[in-house]
Amino acid sequence: MSWKEHYSKSHLKTQREEETLSFPSSNGRDLMKASNMSSDRFRPSTDVQEIFKQLEAFCETQKRKELHKGIRYLTANFPRTPKVLNRCLDWYWRTGMLTEGLKLAAPSFDEISKRRKLDQVHALGTERALFYLVFLANQSGLPWVRRWLLKEEHLLAKHPKDHLLIANLWSACRDFDRAEINLKKYQEAMRSAPDADQIAMSRMIPMILGYIHYQRGEFTHALSAYKNGLNTIDPNDSPITHLDATLMALLCRARVTPPPPQVELNEILKDFDSALSEFPHLKDSAPRLNVAFQIRKAVLQAILGQPEKAQRLITEADRLITDSLSDYSPYRRVSLLRELAPFGVLTSDQWQTLLTYPDAPALPGELSELASKLIPKKSESPLDDARDLPDHHLRISPQASEYQIGAHRFHFGIPKEIELLALIRRSHPLGIHRNLAMALLWPDQGTLIRELESRLAQLIQRLRKLHGFAIRVDRECLSLSEEDAQKITVDLDSNRPLALKLVPITELNTEWVSKTYQIGLTQARKVLKDWVERGWVRIEGKGAHTRYLLT
Repeated sequence: MSWKEHYSKSHLKTQREEETLSFPSSNGRDLMKASNMSSDRFRPSTDVQEIFKQLEAFCETQKRKELHKGIRYLTANFPRTPKVLNRCLDWYWRTGMLTEGLKLAAPSFDEISKRRKLDQVHALGTERALFYLVFLANQSGLPWVRRWLLKEEHLLAKHPKDHLLIANLWSACRDFDRAEINLKKYQEAMRSAPDADQIAMSRMIPMILGYIHYQRGEFTHALSAYKNGLNTIDPNDSPITHLDATLMALLCRARVTPPPPQVELNEILKDFDSALSEFPHLKDSAPRLNVAFQIRKAVLQAILGQPEKAQRLITEADRLITDSLSDYSPYRRVSLLRELAPFGVLTSDQWQTLLTYPDAPALPGELSELASKLIPKKSESPLDDARDLPDHHLRISPQASEYQIGAHRFHFGIPKEIELLALIRRSHPLGIHRNLAMALLWPDQGTLIRELESRLAQLIQRLRKLHGFAIRVDRECLSLSEEDAQKITVDLDSNRPLALKLVPITELNTEWVSKTYQIGLTQARKVLKDWVERGWVRIEGKGAHTRYLLT
């Protein structure tokens, strides 16, 4: 979104320190002379300000390779200097190098051990912590972001501009009420202590408000906010931001209540195409925005009653997400489908993806009902499915803490590798970003992201060696082959163990549980106790006359 560039530039200005940095005298590196290097390549130097100028130029011209070289050089010499670290994070953000930025912002094991604050992101320092959350939010780590904002928002907002960024983070998490609260806090702070840099940033507030109203379905308010944004944003200074506001204003005009006549809708579509035609190189210069604009055009086509054209635009946006974005994330493809859901242009497979994808936002009631009508029902009953399961088929019931291999091999408790397999199967065929998988598997360990990557690799190895499932890893996303996906069923509807549907009513006891799950009697008693606590089983009698009955 366009606010990010404005935030990062202004945020950087207010954090710069006046003191001069110098390389440690003990540094034994042999620095190359500037005269021996081409101006379009990184030139190591003993002058830190000179290096800053080089990297800023690489950032402006999007020379990522040379920028990355310079950042590695800087961080090797100043590994604990906040000024250098935050500058580097800003460069990574502005050039879209999200993976590299996330690795740099993530705390090292030494920092975590020293502070002993495994789940407190604010311990990194305010600016670095906010950068970390921003990178996570754009790298499919939203479950972690939500968790931290709920626990530590008051510790992260040290400056008025921090409220502006936190508002956008809440918007990314689809908590628009909290986003609006932070916007109001920012505006109140600006009225009490205006600042030149902050006034420039405040011009983005109408854009953020417009996005919040649009996502809430308040299209008249969104249209008013975007029109206000067009009056405050200079198209010469921010042409892409101005284009974004123009297109969103047109889209809001098409979605207001009552809907405009067909003639006006056709004019809106023409104006939309005309605005886009002024940026012929958008696909190469801003691929992520290009995807967003394709989605908005698909929405317009759906409003015009042309589902075939809308579906073609969905396919094109999906291709752009898959092929053009360096920071590919399947979650963006899910967001694409959700944007088009209210218009009835999705296929049954696309509806299924919306309903089952891990951590996808819940659909409103009317859309959920529509999806349930369009998705084909299974003919077999859960009981027959449990008995007739093929020998090597794996059925996972996350809510019941049970998985089943074949017709009679039941296992109580789901190990981490099977949890991972269930997440990957639910995301099929799109796949799941590893950061989202780690956030769902270890929700309280987000600051350990470097260590979690090795744990995730071990789970993938266990799935291959113990269960025969080869997980494919491509651009940090995990997926299954079609053949393996057909061997796995994830039962999201069943809230009680499938084994309870097969047990004869007179045989439900500790011995039966032990035999069914192939566990010891002590563990079987714990399983029965857990079932009683969950309300699946009730107890009658005491001592030798104790009976377990299904509820």
